[in-house]
Amino acid sequence: MMKSPKIAFQILLVGFVVLALGYSFVIPLGEAPDEVSHWAYIWVLVTRSQLPQPEGEAVGEAHQPPLYYMLGALVSVWVPRAEFQIIANPDFAPGNSAIPNLLLHSRAESFPYRGVPLAWHLTRVLSTALGAVTIWATWRIALEILPTEPWLALGAVSFVAFLPGFVTLSAVVNNDNLVIALSHLGVWQLIRMMHAPRRVRDEILLGGILGLALLAKLNASALWIFAAIVLGWRAYQTRTWRNGALTFGWCFGIALALGSPWMFYNLRTYGDPLGWSLYQVVGTLRPTPMTFNEWLVVIPQLVTSFWGRPGGMLNIHLPNELYIALTVLATVSLVGWVQFLRNAELDFARRARRSLALFAAFWVPMLIVYVQWASNDYAPDQARRLFPGLGLLAIILVVGFTRPAGDRKHIALAVWISGFFTLTVGVLVYLHLSYAVVPQNLARLEPLGGIGTPADFGGTIRIADFRVAPRRVIAGERINVQVYWQAIQSPQENYWMSLQLGGTEGAIANQDGVPSAGRLTTDWWLQDQVFVSHHSITVPADARAGKYTLRLGLHPYGKWEWLSVRGGDMLTLAGIEVIEQ
Repeated sequence: MMKSPKIAFQILLVGFVVLALGYSFVIPLGEAPDEVSHWAYIWVLVTRSQLPQPEGEAVGEAHQPPLYYMLGALVSVWVPRAEFQIIANPDFAPGNSAIPNLLLHSRAESFPYRGVPLAWHLTRVLSTALGAVTIWATWRIALEILPTEPWLALGAVSFVAFLPGFVTLSAVVNNDNLVIALSHLGVWQLIRMMHAPRRVRDEILLGGILGLALLAKLNASALWIFAAIVLGWRAYQTRTWRNGALTFGWCFGIALALGSPWMFYNLRTYGDPLGWSLYQVVGTLRPTPMTFNEWLVVIPQLVTSFWGRPGGMLNIHLPNELYIALTVLATVSLVGWVQFLRNAELDFARRARRSLALFAAFWVPMLIVYVQWASNDYAPDQARRLFPGLGLLAIILVVGFTRPAGDRKHIALAVWISGFFTLTVGVLVYLHLSYAVVPQNLARLEPLGGIGTPADFGGTIRIADFRVAPRRVIAGERINVQVYWQAIQSPQENYWMSLQLGGTEGAIANQDGVPSAGRLTTDWWLQDQVFVSHHSITVPADARAGKYTLRLGLHPYGKWEWLSVRGGDMLTLAGIEVIEQ
């Protein structure tokens, strides 16, 4: 192994940044959980210089404290403003891994970035920088707890840096990144203060961290409780009650002073200092708390979220066997930690018990805060709300995994670091393959028999062949359409496809989407590329029996200017007979 743990840490930190930027490049804008509403909050600040309104674009996050979003606005405000559309994917369906993208992504998002996509990616870089702060703070925390074991400290850092769930979060726009970084800085500062003489500058620094954390996200309350516990214990241990009271006054006084403008705004606007009444309006609150059986369903989802669910709506889900293996690894590490503690040498055992006490003092309040929130919210499986405690958890796990190995602990540590690094790189490749769309060679496609002569739309896009089945249906059934598309020339616009089922009295059903059935928009297509797509349209349950016609047309997104095909607006695909059940 490398001789200097410090150099190894620097390499690890660079590795994290490179991987997070890779994730940011691969994950399309808006595909991460809640990223659209987080970005909308920032763009409201940039374009209107005010906090978002409850009924506006950022409705899901309008109740959040503003600090992260203000930082995002600062890094992106200089970008020239241009029109940019966020387009929902009509072909998206939860659980369909063939279409993982919740949104449609036009060439306006391509590299080199410009306009809104550039501003969005700059904010993602801000998240990566905050992730790097978390990594650095984890390193400092681990060195404070394990001063004679720098390689174990590096192992703890590697767990955080190469945890796919954390890397994914650090690659996208989300205010959790700020509260996680500040929580780790706060834990480090509190550990430093535990056995150091009282210094006002330390108290001012801690107060600043607590105040900024309050302005980042309200689950920073766990850090506040942890600070109260540590400072109270410090006063009890030293019996310096007067100094303890002064420390409390400085720390929490400064914190409240920093948070007071936002709390005053909430009090004046919504009637309470923390904006809870606003959250009751814009949040996803349950009418009644979760039941025990519901918790049994949520816990496995929380576990998978912790290790990493990189897709926005669960459509990109790592293999269940991997989640099970990682959970078993964590469990074995916890058991190994307990066994090691019983047999550890006195000095190290004393430090190990100290790390356990610190872990409990932070994680117990954090879990209480999480359970209180999750019991009343419709989206409780968000493990990122537990990431403020990642650094302390990492120390527990790496000690439990490596120390029972005795003289071979360096081998165990090498396996630990390389294993998590390989995992994170593997997830990056998996994400790339999941979002990539590969064109196909027309010569290798099996004829569908639906068309004699290819049909050209506006001299730009061609239907080479298609199949419609069934053509005799009962009301309420689905008609499936398979299409071979070919780009006659590289389209310059995002063309929208419309399937229409009509009769003598007009259309009875419409299905809109992109020709590639929820994947690439047409402005990404290159000349001569071929795509195979599968579409469907449902016959209304109340449709009368009779003869209908299924037609297909193309038009630019947002414009009803149909591309001409065979002298008309739409191509007739098939006659459909609806029969009585």
